[in-house]
This record gives sequence, structure tokens and C-alpha cells, in this order.
Amino acid sequence: SCARSPLQTIVSRVREMGETFCCSYTQPAEQQSGCHIDFAVNRLKLAEILYYKILETVMVQETRRLHGKDLTAVLEQDVFHRSLMACCLEIVLFAYSSPRTFPWIIEVLDLRPFYFYKVIEVLIRSEEGLSRDMVKHLNSIEEQILESLAWTRDSALWQALQAADNKVPTCEEVIFPCNLEAGSGGSGPGHLPMLPMSPIVHPRVKEVRTDLGGSFRRDLQPLSPISVHERYSSPAAGSAKRRLFGDDSPKETQVEKIFTERTKLSIAPAAGVAAEKVPAGHTVLAMAAATQAGQKLTLHGIANEVGGITLIPISMNLGQPCKVETQASAGNQAQEEPLLAVSKPRRAGSLALFYRKVYHLASVRLRDLCLKLDVSNDLRRKIWTCFEFTLVHCADLMKDRHLDQLLLCAFYIMAKVTKEERTFQDIMKSYRNQPQANSHVYRSVLLRHASDEVVLDRGTSQDVEMAEGRHSKSSLGGSAAECSREPGTEERGDLITFYNAVYVGRVKSFVLKYDITNQDHVVEAPPLSPFPSVRPQAVSPRRVSQLHSIYVSPHKNGACLTPRSALLYRFHGSPSKSLKDINNMIKQGEQRSKKRALTIDSDSESPPKRRCQESDDVLLKRLQDVVSERANH
Repeated sequence: SCARSPLQTIVSRVREMGETFCCSYTQPAEQQSGCHIDFAVNRLKLAEILYYKILETVMVQETRRLHGKDLTAVLEQDVFHRSLMACCLEIVLFAYSSPRTFPWIIEVLDLRPFYFYKVIEVLIRSEEGLSRDMVKHLNSIEEQILESLAWTRDSALWQALQAADNKVPTCEEVIFPCNLEAGSGGSGPGHLPMLPMSPIVHPRVKEVRTDLGGSFRRDLQPLSPISVHERYSSPAAGSAKRRLFGDDSPKETQVEKIFTERTKLSIAPAAGVAAEKVPAGHTVLAMAAATQAGQKLTLHGIANEVGGITLIPISMNLGQPCKVETQASAGNQAQEEPLLAVSKPRRAGSLALFYRKVYHLASVRLRDLCLKLDVSNDLRRKIWTCFEFTLVHCADLMKDRHLDQLLLCAFYIMAKVTKEERTFQDIMKSYRNQPQANSHVYRSVLLRHASDEVVLDRGTSQDVEMAEGRHSKSSLGGSAAECSREPGTEERGDLITFYNAVYVGRVKSFVLKYDITNQDHVVEAPPLSPFPSVRPQAVSPRRVSQLHSIYVSPHKNGACLTPRSALLYRFHGSPSKSLKDINNMIKQGEQRSKKRALTIDSDSESPPKRRCQESDDVLLKRLQDVVSERANH
């Protein structure tokens, strides 16, 4: 069905990659002996089978998305095919516990990490037969790329940024509005703080965790919100220069609509409307109107769920402010387009996808740190704003460094500036408990590269300096605080040295604007950046209250649980009294009266009533045991 048959190109590409793989697999490398050619051929054969299977599934999904349009452009994406084949080889190597671990496969096949990561989610969404361990392995590969491998000095990311005029997208520009926390500029639902979870959870992980996996028809599987073409296109896939499939989606740019004969309204996604001024459940539109007389009027519009749009003047050169109301027809498709465009990120394409994933990864790790260190939401927003500032305005700080290094520095400096200090030792203790934590992240940080004209700042100001006392050095492993230089290449040191010598000098003027002790700085403090939300996942168990030990778990096939030390309510299975007992426990807390506890004991034919001398904790345990036994008889 393609305009040009891609068959020969695909077959020859697979053959060429297979030869390279077999040659490298049989060669010894880094204390690893070369394997026999038979092993290499066997691994390659399995990878080829998986490659063609997944490729067919992806094409079926793209056909549904594009409604039967020509797939030649997708099938001629060389980097997509090479990445998919390399990913299939990595799956086979991991399945056979090969000592050649990632990133070996992309090194021998000469693939850039910045391009390779895009295929991982495509593969996971397309192949329903992956095991939980395999999905977690692919997930960890994506994290490695997002946190460090894509930020190396020779990464293709820097060329992509240069092509985009070095304009690093902000979090608000690339995150879907519904995925921003309520009250921070987004329309996403508010929720209770959650327990730490895997930083990036693909749909396949959810299926495995909730036992929802199974054999589905490939043409009925849910579509990814982002097409393969959009993942591999840069600049934005919606731009006229790179449009390959025609106009099959709403325009991301301004949409003009004539509402009256004399007034022309330009409707675009909002950029600076304060979140607290927007009623819940409303969509914000930024609008501008110009009359025939040349008078200019700047408006903010609030569109509600029933189709009404209220235009509120913000600034004008007319007389008194007025309030204009326009009723949009719910059935008018032309007027629905602006509303639909608002629900999508303002920036799309390859670069926006990368930063969307980076922001999400960093936000989950920061959320986890804040929960463990009991950080307020306001401080968390300020830490996030500082972190985003470094990515957007100091992008070179990430060159040859790790995402967590900037996150930890932002945490410490903003806590210090706002007087909600957390010791560096406490921060590092919580960080080490994260699954991705590795000692080299904070023990070996790039200070200066030989090619960089950077002068290290040895005289950091006292108000934001990190003390290198005994506790700080012990947090990094004792003597690791000393700098080291690799001849002719780079100078490295620990995280404290990087913070004092490099980081503070780049962000000091920005973070001091949030210093609460300086009234002049408070006035000019920039607005806080919106924080990405985390959708509740069906993990088991999930804590739903920070004040009480209340957990929710998905249904499991088999016998009902009968805990001896907890209250249990099984939906559609337990009597209503079990739920009431849990509610009563929440209302009463741990301050239970002993009289009430003894009354329940007597109802269940316990020993005669007597004055109990046990502690509150023992009474609570006995109460839970009794209620649990009654609920299961």
C-alpha cells in the first residue's frame, strides 16, 4: 500500500546490522571473552523475529491512527528501524543474561542515545508478551538515557537544541495541561501524596502490575497519544516544513475566528494567567481583540464545560474596563478547535517529547525526596522552579553531568534560601534510598572540561554556601571530597565541590529573589513553575492517607485475605460493617477509649470485663484482631 516499496531497504538494513552484531558479539571486550558464532547467530535470529513482529504491530496501529494514509514516510525512517532492531537485540541479550549489558548494543551499532530512547515506549506499547522484568529493564534503560547518556558532550541533543535556536522548552510548554498539579497552573486533579513509585510507568507496566495483561488483537490495542512520526520528527511534527501526513490534527498555532463583523479574536493557549484566579473545571484562553478604530484590547477568556466563553479585559487603552461575554455554540466544530488545542502542549515534536520525559522523571524523584524529608508544597514548588531554571537558562550545566546532580543542588540551595533548611546529610540519606541512586553520581562530578573556558568559583557567598564539614564529607564517602584531574581532559570532584565552585555562581542571582528575609527580592520573585502531577497507579499496596496506615490493593484471584493484625474491607465481598469499622478507626485515631475497646471484646465473647492495664498500642491490636475475625465469619 506504500507509494514506494520499503521492503528491500528494510531487509538489507537488518542484514547489515546483523553482520555488525555477530562480528562484535564474537570479539573479546573488557574482560569478556568472545562468544562462539553459533550463539551470535541464534541471538540474532530471535531478534529478527521479534523485530518483524513488532514492526507489523506498529504499522497496524499507525494505519488506524492515520486512517489508511500512506505509511511510506514512517517506513523510511532509518533511525526508527535501527533503534527498533537494536532494542530487540537488547531484549534477547537480557533474556539470556548476557554480560554485554546496555549501552553495549547501541555502542557497537553506532546509535545515539537521544534517538534510541524514543523506540522504547513504542515497543512496550506494541508487544503485549513482555515479562515484568523485561519491562522494568527497558524502563531503566530509558531512565539512564534521560538522566545522563543523552547529556554527554557529543550527544545529538545539543544539535537539536541548536536547530531550535537554543530555546529549551519549559515544563509548562511540553507537559499536557491535565498532567499538571491543580493549583500550580494546570487543570489536573489534586490528590493525596503518594508513596514512591517507578519514575516512568508505561501502560504495559500497569497491565503487568494489575494482572490485566493478556492476548489482545493487535488492531484493538489502545493507541499511544504520540505517533511514531511525531517521535522522530524535529522541529515540531505539526509544522508546515515537516508535515508528511497532511492536516490530520488540530493546529497548535493561533486559531483565528470571526465572532462578529467588527471584532476579530485570536485564541491561543494561555501563558500567564494566575491559577488561583481561574474557577475549578474551567479552561483558560488568552485572547486579544482589535477594533476597526485601531484601539487595542487584551483579554483573558475562561471557557466553561457547557461551551460558554467569558472574556475578561486585562489591559486596554479604552475607558473603563468592561466585561464581554460570548456564547460559543457547542455544536460548532470550528469553535471546538481552539478548546482542543488548549488541552495539548504548546510545543510538540522530538525535542518536546524528550524534555517532557525529563521533567516527568525529575518530578517523580523530587516528589519522593520531599515526602521523605517532609517538605512543604510551597518549598517543593520553589525547588522545582530552580531546577527548571537551570535546565532552561543554564543548559550547559547538564553537559557531561547527571540529572540528579542538579536536582540535589536545587533542593539544598532553595531550602537554604527560604530558611527551611535540610542538612546535606539528610538529603543524601533520602536520595540513597531511591532505586536509581549510585555513588558515582555524587562522588565524581564534572567540574571543568579542558575545552571549557570556565573559572571555578572558590569564594562562594556564605548565604548559600554548602559547608564541607565532617557530616557533609561523610555523606559523600569520606575522602571523596578531594578534586581529581584526568590529564588533558577534565577536572572532577564531589557534589559539594561542584555546588560551591560551579553551581552557586550560575543560580545565585535567581534563587536570592525568593529570599524571604529580603523584602526587595520578594517583590521581584518570578512566578513558580507548575509541577507535574502523578496519576495514581494500580500498584499494590497504595497508601491513600498520610495520617493513617490505610492502603488500597487491587483484587487478586483466589481466596480472600484474612489479616490477623489489620482491618480489611473487600469491595463487593465484605459486609458493610467492615467498612464502618475502618471509618471509625480513622475518626477516632489512636486515642481510643479503653471502655469502648472492652465493650467490643465482650460482644465477641472474650474473657470477663476487667480493667485493662495494657498500653494503647496493645488495645488497638486486640481490637483489630476481633473485628477482623468477625468480618470473616
